[in-house]
Amino acid sequence: MDTKQYELLDRGFARIQVPVHDVTSDSVSMRWVTAPETFIKLYAYNKISLKILLRHVIEDDPKVRWKIIVNGKERNIFGQYLSFQNIIDLEYNGVKDSEQYKMFTVSYQSDSLGVQGSLSYNEKIKVVDGIIFNTAITSGV
Repeated sequence: MDTKQYELLDRGFARIQVPVHDVTSDSVSMRWVTAPETFIKLYAYNKISLKILLRHVIEDDPKVRWKIIVNGKERNIFGQYLSFQNIIDLEYNGVKDSEQYKMFTVSYQSDSLGVQGSLSYNEKIKVVDGIIFNTAITSGV
């Protein structure tokens, strides 16, 4: 069985080159796509089709809009990554971690990807539709 080469990324994602058909020139070119590691491995070992893999691709276009949930409120955001500070900004209107000695925690969960965890200061996460973030002030004056 011929397997395809792929590249592992952080937080359970991977990249692989796939053929993309350009309808305007009727040609096929190779393009890197990013998706959850599980789907990349299944495609690499010919267990799922390209069509199924492409349903799980994380878009690289920063103009793509995502629906996320922060502390129970649905938000529409643009871009493929959110940082710890971006999430705090969404919920607390731009308050910085150091302001008034406040400390925050950020946790996330994605049922579609089956992942959950927490973010630390200066970390970022690749966004997918429906990802849930919970933030809390853990200390303050």
